[in-house]
Amino acid sequence: MICPDCKAEMKYFVEGNSCGWKCSECSVEIVTTYNDPIMLDENEYVITIRRVDHPNASQIKLAAEICQSNYLISKERLLEGFSTSTMKAKDARYVLSKLKAANLAFDVSPDFEYEY
Repeated sequence: MICPDCKAEMKYFVEGNSCGWKCSECSVEIVTTYNDPIMLDENEYVITIRRVDHPNASQIKLAAEICQSNYLISKERLLEGFSTSTMKAKDARYVLSKLKAANLAFDVSPDFEYEY
């Protein structure tokens, strides 16, 4: 986009709940409200963590955090595989990013369209 005042190139930005264009040369800004689509998603997601034959300590700790359970129960759940309770998209994205970082295989229902 070109600045209407100085004709310099404007840069797109997203900051909190605002987005728009800022001129890199002068003080012109075009700003509007930005709503992250994930915040508007009303779906309830269920994440199924596939069974792990030999879970390591960090994977067990992550399962304990997700399930709100102790270490031994979390280890048992990982050995069998388990599903989470339902959660909104924002929370699902957080959990999925943690599972991905821990190299745990999982499925999400319904299909999750956001990056994690």
